[in-house]
Amino acid sequence: MKTNNIILAISFLFISSLKAQELYSEDFENFTIGYVGSDATGQTSGQGGWFTASPTQLDSLFQIQNDPVNGKVITVTGNPYLTAGNTGIRKDIDEVIIDRIIGNNVFKFEMDFYTAQPTGIDGEGIWFGLGKKEDIGNIFPFLSTPIVGFSFYTYSGELRGIHNTYGGTTPQTYFLENNQPLILPFDTWVSLVIYADYINNKIIYEIPSLGLVSENDFFPNFPYPTNINNHLLESINIATSMIDAGNGLPTYRFDNFKVTALNSSLSVEEVLSNSFFLYPNPAVNLVTINNPQNTFIKQIEIYDLTGKLVNTQNYFEDKTEIELNVEKLATGVYLLHLQTDERVVVKKLIKR
Repeated sequence: MKTNNIILAISFLFISSLKAQELYSEDFENFTIGYVGSDATGQTSGQGGWFTASPTQLDSLFQIQNDPVNGKVITVTGNPYLTAGNTGIRKDIDEVIIDRIIGNNVFKFEMDFYTAQPTGIDGEGIWFGLGKKEDIGNIFPFLSTPIVGFSFYTYSGELRGIHNTYGGTTPQTYFLENNQPLILPFDTWVSLVIYADYINNKIIYEIPSLGLVSENDFFPNFPYPTNINNHLLESINIATSMIDAGNGLPTYRFDNFKVTALNSSLSVEEVLSNSFFLYPNPAVNLVTINNPQNTFIKQIEIYDLTGKLVNTQNYFEDKTEIELNVEKLATGVYLLHLQTDERVVVKKLIKR
């Protein structure tokens, strides 16, 4: 499966007007510190309707803890015995998914993930994302039914996108050019976003803090609406894999889950463009370009609406906030092409 890391087109793409409907959100601040539940067989839900499952039936592997940065968070730890199997946790959201507004068939999934401590065996890690509801009292089928999410490998710190095509393959999405591995620092919080677009049969993965967006095909063998009729999202799933206590047990933390239903999807280009802000706009003399996710800008090219290159400015010394002098530009509409480490982002500027 080919992954498309798309470079922005020269022409400006206007942002879609999305009908957003929040279906589920959880920051765990109303949960009680301690175990998530008291039934790690996966049969009875615990706090907030979260199910937990471990072959060793250890409730201590799933907890609500205080984090110095995020406050209360939910944590998942691998089994202390390598041969005991994997641990899993699930929140069913099928009822709110079914009750969504008709036509809202694009799902945006947001979460904060703490990368935990490194371990010493290649292949150890955790999968988390959206999937199908299963009886997680049997942990193996629970692990086998993700629909779309992320895999994080605790041996190397690599993060990948992963999804189930229900066609015999589970394609992996890489976030850097030429499928180079994206390595995240350990003991670090990172915000992650997925757009599961059934309408266009696409998945968009976003890592806002790194300015990274990648796209992949969703269900190549199931066009819309067959894809959503047969493989609709039902749950938030988290599962560990091959954790060995001899190399330390990483405790993964999660926070700020949010699922939103949309009536159309942002393109890769629009997702990136939305992460940059121009003000004032319209501008007379100076315009400030700000990126809250701290994506560095290497170069700015200014085009008029005929496609003519009007001005180029370089040497921003990896600044994340730039004051751009536009005093000499004639009155009109321009497209600013912001060159980052990964790609070009296009923003519209009105000059008075």
